[in-house]
Amino acid sequence: RNQAAMIRELVSRPVHPAPANYRNGALLSWAAKRGDVALMEYLLRRPTDAPTPDINDSKALLKAASGGARNARTAARLLLTWPDRAARADARNGEALVRAAGGGHDGFVRLLLSWPRHAPRADVRSGAALVAAAEHGHTSTVRLLLSWRVNAPRANVGGSAALAAAAARGHTDVVETLLSWPCH
Repeated sequence: RNQAAMIRELVSRPVHPAPANYRNGALLSWAAKRGDVALMEYLLRRPTDAPTPDINDSKALLKAASGGARNARTAARLLLTWPDRAARADARNGEALVRAAGGGHDGFVRLLLSWPRHAPRADVRSGAALVAAAEHGHTSTVRLLLSWRVNAPRANVGGSAALAAAAARGHTDVVETLLSWPCH
């Protein structure tokens, strides 16, 4: 049996079931990180002990952002659109954006930045998302953040922290992008 099947079995046991909101949403976070939307829906729809998408300050959204699973954006949409206590796209001061940018997950970054309610700023936390993308060599993510139409970070944000991070890791494409990008 796989882990998801074991979780379903433990939560649905007739005698002494494990609570679906076990350890402050750990099961929901586990499913979100793996992009297991079916298990997420199963847990969220539990009639008694269901976790809420915003449990533990939207930790499941952060796990989806950093997990890189194939269905990560679908998992995020589920958490962001759940009718009861939906996760916030800007939870934990934009941490999901920083994690998605650091992982080079452009689609996830776009999803968060364009979310209609509580979207994080592209320049969140003094350019932390840009620095994370640069540090890990994600040139397309760096370009995406710099070109975002609202609140784009400056290429030289934080005393050129993104440039220093990219150079220290030998990411020449990112360094060239940052050096050639007009500071605005």
